[in-house]
Amino acid sequence: MKELGELLYEGSFNLEVSHKNDRNEHLNNADYFQYCEYVRAEFLKQFGWSDAFFRKEKNIAYTRRRFFDLTYRRSLKYGDNFKVDLKITKIKNPFFQMDFQFFNDSQELVFTAQTQDLFVDVSKEEPISIPSFFLEALKKRLKI
Repeated sequence: MKELGELLYEGSFNLEVSHKNDRNEHLNNADYFQYCEYVRAEFLKQFGWSDAFFRKEKNIAYTRRRFFDLTYRRSLKYGDNFKVDLKITKIKNPFFQMDFQFFNDSQELVFTAQTQDLFVDVSKEEPISIPSFFLEALKKRLKI
């Protein structure tokens, strides 16, 4: 995955496939998106944040603009353990990019995806610059 800007965050999340296998006896491709969203929520929890916090406390919404560069390499099945590595990179303001890499127990790359995300002022329904509290918290965590 191509790095586009300043690295803001790196982390890993260990998960187990809880979705049932599809007709092809593996995790359905659409379920990988749900795991990306789960990892995003877990990432936010590390900082004491949530979508509700952003809306109620900051009057902003954390919004996913798009998924892109999806690559399926291997399959996962119900009950498999896997790891998701997450990198967040600041790109052209107001956007930041999340890079997801899924690995199976054998450390083989299973799936990759990138997202382009931003924050929106809830009352004006307009994009805003990446909030300073968000940037500062991520940069501080990266230095630890």
